[in-house]
Amino acid sequence: MPRYVVYINYINRNGSNVSTSSHLEASSESEAKRIVISKTNGRVTSATVKKEGN
Repeated sequence: MPRYVVYINYINRNGSNVSTSSHLEASSESEAKRIVISKTNGRVTSATVKKEGN
């Protein structure tokens, strides 16, 4: 299964803007994005997915 990096910006419970990234295996870019967004505690304002190179 391919590995992806998902970069997200979100607003946390305190109202602060937060940027972070997650590395994970998923069957597609859209699945990787969906997984990360569903685990984020806050309102996601943007998400970018990139496939990791070997």
